[in-house]
Amino acid sequence: MKTTNEHEIFKGLSDPTRLQIMVLLGVGELCVCDLVKALAIPQSTVSRHLSILKKYRLVEDRRDRKWIHYRLSKSKLLEELKGYFDNLAKSDQFADLIEKVIECKDRNKC
Repeated sequence: MKTTNEHEIFKGLSDPTRLQIMVLLGVGELCVCDLVKALAIPQSTVSRHLSILKKYRLVEDRRDRKWIHYRLSKSKLLEELKGYFDNLAKSDQFADLIEKVIECKDRNKC
């Protein structure tokens, strides 16, 4: 398997929506419907951004019947960036998004 280099990681994070998705996935594994509700954008847009993040090996997925759940990849560089994502998650800019995604995750309804 090809490894992800720093250039690819930062290219994947260059879009604000993808950065938001990465911060939200820092909360834990989420399905597309959780991200759609939290970000208030169409499912097709979320899926497109997830496919880009997956292409750059920033996220991984697993299928559970008809749902696909996404999580952050386990790479050394992403582990180093986790502190950055955690700090963003605590910022006012992301507080509402984190709250929404936690509500969706707690209800566990798609």
